[in-house]
Amino acid sequence: MSFGMGWKALQLSRLKNRQRCPRCRLQYDKRKAQCPYCGDLDSNGLAELKWKIEQDQQANTRLGKLFIYLALLIMIGLLLLNSQT
Repeated sequence: MSFGMGWKALQLSRLKNRQRCPRCRLQYDKRKAQCPYCGDLDSNGLAELKWKIEQDQQANTRLGKLFIYLALLIMIGLLLLNSQT
């Protein structure tokens, strides 16, 4: 039980030290002077970074859906096997 509470406290402390960049919307350490992701990018570089972030988010969404479908197929398979016995 204490491991869970300690882990939660660690996560909260990490979130307190982070801020969201107004340009790229990614989070970075508050102690940094500028965003390490887009601080030195021009407008074209920023547009490319935003496009890449969007592509990564779409890929993560597709992967999440794939895992849900696989879990459903496994559950259906287990139900069918269980009903046969």
